[in-house]
Amino acid sequence: MYWGEIDGDTVDKRDSCWDALDKLVFQSFKHERFGEIYASAVSIDSSDGTTSGAVYEWVRTRKRKYRRVLVITIKGDSRDFGSKEIFSHPRKAEVSNPTRTTKADRHEVKVYMVGTHKAKDLMARRLLGTSAYMHSCKHVRQDYWEQVTAEVKAPSKKHKGRETWQQRPGRPNEGTDTKVYALHAAYAMEIHKKTEKNGQLLKRV
Repeated sequence: MYWGEIDGDTVDKRDSCWDALDKLVFQSFKHERFGEIYASAVSIDSSDGTTSGAVYEWVRTRKRKYRRVLVITIKGDSRDFGSKEIFSHPRKAEVSNPTRTTKADRHEVKVYMVGTHKAKDLMARRLLGTSAYMHSCKHVRQDYWEQVTAEVKAPSKKHKGRETWQQRPGRPNEGTDTKVYALHAAYAMEIHKKTEKNGQLLKRV
């Protein structure tokens, strides 16, 4: 079982990076136990504000091309302070104004809001070993764990003393972001509800 994690800091949809992305996330991966496995879900961030159209187009076309993979567009919820679930379905569009469409609507995709605080809380518990464990392969980048631990939960002056996850000064946090995206994709596939037997069956889908 594998789920993908991608940073949406991407460029124009005509750029060759999209082809490279296809080869990366839709290829097979060799697993020591299960042999050749493929991605079951891929979450891609579209919240940078400048390349969302290209991201939506990539999601729309890849959903049709790779139907066995759940390809979803995501955004972190800036108003989330821990109340939002890691994964939730997008709200239905308001019917009071049926003529109003968003860029995502025009590209025929849904945008999933990620419960980033709950995801980071769970990651923190796993790092401490109080809620399962966090595993990684031995080939990860040298700075991987520095990035995964680049944020700390502390009172925020900006939010009137409310505890929020904040980036440590001078520490890149892309590893944290992609871990959150991967966790969201896993929850979208309901991995947290499956048993070992379920996982065996899911692998064959």
